[in-house]
Amino acid sequence: MSADGALVLAVGMFGFIAFWLLIGFFISAISGWRALAQRYRSDMPFSGHTWHMRSGRMGGMARYSGVLTVGVNPAGLYLAVMPLFRVGHPPLFIPWPDVSVTSERRFLGSFIVFSFRQAPMVSLQLWERFGREVLETAGGAGH
Repeated sequence: MSADGALVLAVGMFGFIAFWLLIGFFISAISGWRALAQRYRSDMPFSGHTWHMRSGRMGGMARYSGVLTVGVNPAGLYLAVMPLFRVGHPPLFIPWPDVSVTSERRFLGSFIVFSFRQAPMVSLQLWERFGREVLETAGGAGH
């Protein structure tokens, strides 16, 4: 490979990485994940029931399709994004007293909506079937 080719490759890789980082932080901001992380960021390992590769919506516009890990235990709700997409999305742990739950019916389906006391403008919408499973498991966990 010529020096010019190596330079083009290096610049291209740098550009891709910079773009990936920018997109991750942008989605974190518009979804409300960043606001949740300011209050509920968790660096502790989670112990409880978890579901991997799940989907949800936050902030009205951000869709997390198949990249969420959702967990419950007697103390609260755990949320994380798959490592490849984790830029700007640290794991979260929200205590149950800070979580309120409603259901919504929309044109495209029904959702269970999780809202958070310390970030009232942010909500997590899960498809109804999965949202009910999360709530049932949380109830069995002592919530």
